Amino acid sequence: HNVVPAEAMAGFDIRMTPNVDYAGFRSWLQQVADEEHVELQFVQFWADNTVTPREGAFWAAFCAVLRQMDMQYCTEIFPAATDSRYLRRAGVPALGVSPLCRLPILLHDHDEYVRESDFVHAVDFYTRLVSALANTAPSYPPMATVLLDAYDSFTFNLYQYLRKAGAEDVQVFRNDKITLDELIALNPRNIVLSPGPGHPLEDPGICYEVLAHFAGKVPILGICLGQQMICEHFGMSVVHAGEIQHGKTGQLSHDAQGVYRGLPQPFPVTRYHSLAADPSKLPECLEINSWTPNGIVMGVRHKSLAIEGVQYHPESILSENGLAMFRNFLALQGATWELNPGARDPHAAQHVYPGLMLDTDGRIVPSAQAAKAVPPPPPPAEDILARIFAQRQIDVAQQKALPGRSLSALEKLLATQGMTTPPLDFAQKLRDHRSSYGMAVLAEIKRASPSKGDIQKDAVAAEHALAYASANAAAISVLTEPTWFKGSLDDLRDVCRVLTTLGAQRPAVLRKEFVFDPYQIAEARLAGADSVLLIVKMLSAQRLAELMLYSRSLGMEPLVEVNTKDEMQTALAAGAKVIGINNRDLRSFKVDIGTSRELAPEDLPEDVVLVALSGIMIPEDARVYSGSQ
Repeated sequence: HNVVPAEAMAGFDIRMTPNVDYAGFRSWLQQVADEEHVELQFVQFWADNTVTPREGAFWAAFCAVLRQMDMQYCTEIFPAATDSRYLRRAGVPALGVSPLCRLPILLHDHDEYVRESDFVHAVDFYTRLVSALANTAPSYPPMATVLLDAYDSFTFNLYQYLRKAGAEDVQVFRNDKITLDELIALNPRNIVLSPGPGHPLEDPGICYEVLAHFAGKVPILGICLGQQMICEHFGMSVVHAGEIQHGKTGQLSHDAQGVYRGLPQPFPVTRYHSLAADPSKLPECLEINSWTPNGIVMGVRHKSLAIEGVQYHPESILSENGLAMFRNFLALQGATWELNPGARDPHAAQHVYPGLMLDTDGRIVPSAQAAKAVPPPPPPAEDILARIFAQRQIDVAQQKALPGRSLSALEKLLATQGMTTPPLDFAQKLRDHRSSYGMAVLAEIKRASPSKGDIQKDAVAAEHALAYASANAAAISVLTEPTWFKGSLDDLRDVCRVLTTLGAQRPAVLRKEFVFDPYQIAEARLAGADSVLLIVKMLSAQRLAELMLYSRSLGMEPLVEVNTKDEMQTALAAGAKVIGINNRDLRSFKVDIGTSRELAPEDLPEDVVLVALSGIMIPEDARVYSGSQ
């Protein structure tokens, strides 16, 4: 039952029509607005238990009409955003906004009929409001970050990164399930074109229409396929890259402009592509912002418009500086570089793409001699973490495939009486030792490492565990990674078994491993461990939360390892109770013993235990942390 304009309401019994479709009312109101040349971009006043906004032309017009109609605006938090009863009590017409097109709709309850008086009141109110807006020539603030999804599995990760980087409202639409007009009605603050399968000219949805309409109106960022669409739109051909990359990590050099402002040089990124932009087809309006050591284009930027793209996946867990890149993008306030002072300055570029050079006017131009003039990027450091992670994924998959060794099989064993002993409270053990001895020491059993090679290849893990226990170690960390550290689950089982002879006074046992799967946590508990290591650098925020929850379900408080301030914030936000600050960078394996002090938050929650990890070899190293939190 579509609602018709007010003058045609005679004989239409709206009171007996629950859950009315108000498309007719929206259509009529849009017509009124069009006649007054007013763009309807109404914000939602009662979403998420907040009352917003309270500034701008729309707010001023809204309040003016309330005064004209002798109505008051309720500033209390409404218990239910879509319950018209609360709005009636506040004296506000029972109208809200459609979440998609942000046009006003009449609110109603599912358990009562809509009152005709409410509808007439609402028509009168919005007619006055449109007229007031027409007289004030309002300018509407941009609303959301819009993410156009090209049917890609990384879209959810991208959404998470954008929210974590500071985007207050991210709205996701499949790129062929929304029209350009609907997107225009959203009045986006900025737009992100997602990764996706296929060629950029195949099944693009509305992406090229979006680029044509919004270029110069809002900042735009393209990821992988989205970046290729930017290239094609502005005349830069996308061709076969000459290599196939699927989940492979490598070094990237960049010009330190745009999304790369303030980022280190170079850094590792994760690539999923077989196509890339052809640098020989670089149009005058674009510049290359990043590239691989062998010259494959990893990103482009428009020279005047705030439009930029990257070929790799900054939202991948093995790509560094992804959050910083998204923060740089979200910080853009205007749709051109001129409106964003400092965001792009060609004269401040650290490097330019090999085969190009800066001319005297600051333009990047082709030159046969340019490669000689370009400072070579630092030699790429070997990304050991990526190699270990890739190998462990293979190892764990093979282990899970063995008969009787699936995750469900391990969980059945864990539920079998007598298979395990209850775990110690890992966090409390550390607190008790710190209280008793002034410092809690976690001693490690490690046969080898990527940085030192063989340490003691034939070490007997159980023998070392007893020696550590006799020296009052609070916990013993057992490396179980076989390829680079030459450890095994047998080492963990042997240590746990021999320590049971010491009873409750024994040290806690930590499985130190590159954990990414609940299976590895179940293995650890079945072997007798009291805790497991979770490395933030390897895990998305969602995966970290899932693994922490699973570990705790087995009675183990995990040790959550961080190496940067962002990772510390991630660990605290996830509710970690034991946080290890690694003094060693797991990408390069360089050690800085001051990292722990630098990253320790001043406002650390009382129930969180901090642990300094790596580089502590002799008593003098440990005394650096004496008296600290």
